[in-house]
Amino acid sequence: MMSWQKMSAGFACLAIALSVTGCHPVKLSHEVIYHLGDYHTKIDSLPGSHQAVLFVPTPRAREGLGGTDMLYMMQPYQVEAYARHRWAAPPASMLLPRLVSALASKHYFRAVVSAPFSGFSTYRLSTKLLAWHEAFFYARPRIQIALEAVLMNAQTHQVVATKTFRVAQEVSDRQVYTAVIATDAAVSKLNQRVAQFVIGAVNGLPGSV
Repeated sequence: MMSWQKMSAGFACLAIALSVTGCHPVKLSHEVIYHLGDYHTKIDSLPGSHQAVLFVPTPRAREGLGGTDMLYMMQPYQVEAYARHRWAAPPASMLLPRLVSALASKHYFRAVVSAPFSGFSTYRLSTKLLAWHEAFFYARPRIQIALEAVLMNAQTHQVVATKTFRVAQEVSDRQVYTAVIATDAAVSKLNQRVAQFVIGAVNGLPGSV
């Protein structure tokens, strides 16, 4: 039988725990996970007007962008991470399906494919994520994303065109959730620009490089 002293100690610990948690089974410290909206990622199966197949591997990420940290900058060149807010996956991984969807929605290529893929492709679009953060040193906070794109002929391995894209999206307040919504909009803007660049480069249009 449990002694009265042990029972008293147990009740004391329980009372302290309830007083700290406010009588609710809620963790004092927890992470909030965010992901980009998946309503953009419907892959259109309609064949395009061009017979080429475009392969899009997962974007690479520069040092510091390979994890799930949500990053921000209070001043230029100094990047910090939120303590209890994270992305559901590394930004480069979340970017891939959105980029493929944007390219497929143009109905230009016969097919736009991504990894895992081992079949024939005419072109390869390699990308590298250079920046993905919120900057607070402007009049209004803004999301900044930068991506380097290299379009290559998959058969000859010759570079067709290269371009670095930089997009910014203002954030209406300093809430993390608002920043996530702005990031979603910035990604959509980025992908549309990349899609236009790729199609223009294949067609040899001026200004595509």
